[in-house]
Amino acid sequence: MKRGVLILAGGKGSRMGNCQKGELLYNGSTFLDILMESFLGENIYIATKKDYLADKEANYLYDCEEEFTPLEAIINGFEKSDIDIFFVVACDMPFMKKDVFLKMLESLKDFDGAVCYDEQNFLYPLGAIYTRKLLPQLLKQRLEKNYRLKDIFFNTNSIKLSMESLNIEEERFININTPQEYERYVKRG
Repeated sequence: MKRGVLILAGGKGSRMGNCQKGELLYNGSTFLDILMESFLGENIYIATKKDYLADKEANYLYDCEEEFTPLEAIINGFEKSDIDIFFVVACDMPFMKKDVFLKMLESLKDFDGAVCYDEQNFLYPLGAIYTRKLLPQLLKQRLEKNYRLKDIFFNTNSIKLSMESLNIEEERFININTPQEYERYVKRG
């Protein structure tokens, strides 16, 4: 089965002042460059809008729908590629690393998807594995206008993995959504 990484970079960035969050800098590199470096050797796809600068060595999947949602990007990814397994990550997750994908992949086995949860049982549908077998559920949720990615993992043959059992730090799943979060994590750098 062919696998890849789908980086979501088509959001409006409204909580960050309407900027392209993938272009934010951390330790001298953009978030997008950090993620691409982390997933070297994988088939990398970037889901984004047509006006996004396409200067990276990656496959670009441009949004078909005017109203971008992660669900639409994942559907688009499967419909416009030959990838069977996508590790889906947001462009504002600069701490995500390939080892998380590989650990989750080991547990995937005969499941259609894999998602991690933390000590409070909070699911992380970004930084999760989606297989082509989930496409019917993705399309069903689109029809129902249910864009909640978490619901996919409750309504399918998916495995929920404890971060603790996989020895994955919760930090890997941090999304940087606001200027305050950006300042806090960049200062920590």
